Amino acid sequence: MNVEQATSADLEQILSWLEREYREHGEGFWDNEGVIRSSLESEDLWVVRENGEAVALQVGRYPEIVSVRKDKQNQGFGTALFEASLARALSDNVNMLSGVCSPRSSFPFWQRRGFERYGSMSDAADPQVRLVLHRELDVPKDLPRAEVTVPPPGRSAVFPPPCS
Repeated sequence: MNVEQATSADLEQILSWLEREYREHGEGFWDNEGVIRSSLESEDLWVVRENGEAVALQVGRYPEIVSVRKDKQNQGFGTALFEASLARALSDNVNMLSGVCSPRSSFPFWQRRGFERYGSMSDAADPQVRLVLHRELDVPKDLPRAEVTVPPPGRSAVFPPPCS
């Protein structure tokens, strides 16, 4: 599956299925129509196509809004979008990805990709999630070593340490 920048033809397909799903199911990202339109203009709308038709979208270089057409869910389209955005984030040296799971039913998708829930844990709130991106740092082995002491909780560190 290829993730590509969207075209104006993709946008019309996307808005059509988002509106239809909102009318039929009362949920989805139809209320973000303006954001989706402007993301095309700023070249920040990504799609996965099947047989030339956009079936999944992502707003933002990293996942801000992700939606897969209801009849195409659980077929790998969301995963393809996530993996492409993860590759961009790692390439751009991003340290953390975060988001809000709306609808709530998307939480397991993000959890399977390593995201952890944080913030409000109330049942009323849409889950907030984040993923820390770990990477190896190329630190030269011959750098001088420094001894650091972390103060116990409740005490602050003094930098630089007082001279004795």
